[in-house]
Amino acid sequence: EQPHEEQIELGDFLIQSCTSILSLLSLKDQVSVAYRLDKNCHVPAAAAHSFGLILGEVLMNAVKHAHPTGLPVVMSVACSHCDGGVSVVFEDDGVGLPEGFDAETDGGTGFQIIRALAKGADAQLDIQSDSLGLSFHLTLPHLQKN
Repeated sequence: EQPHEEQIELGDFLIQSCTSILSLLSLKDQVSVAYRLDKNCHVPAAAAHSFGLILGEVLMNAVKHAHPTGLPVVMSVACSHCDGGVSVVFEDDGVGLPEGFDAETDGGTGFQIIRALAKGADAQLDIQSDSLGLSFHLTLPHLQKN
């Protein structure tokens, strides 16, 4: 047995996840994705899978809500090193959340899933919204080095 959990290179994993989701759901015409990925953002396999699922929920929410007029969504997917951990950001260029929306408690099933997955991965979740878009900031603090 290994003393620690398998580590996954998060940037590569997020590209694969995003490509698969867009392909499976035939969303290539509705979403374009810009990647800003640091190399060697290694995270535990379970956390990577949680981030992949969160990305799926964020993409679905963006397609449904970001542009009520039906314009294509521009998503940004980023991961970087920060203070001994890893920071992940998923952003869209949509209209943002409705006035008075509380990202801690409001939202439908998608938001509940995102919050639960973040908590399960021990990631801090910070959701920010304005008229230029919506962003999900996930931070995995203090990762062990292999």
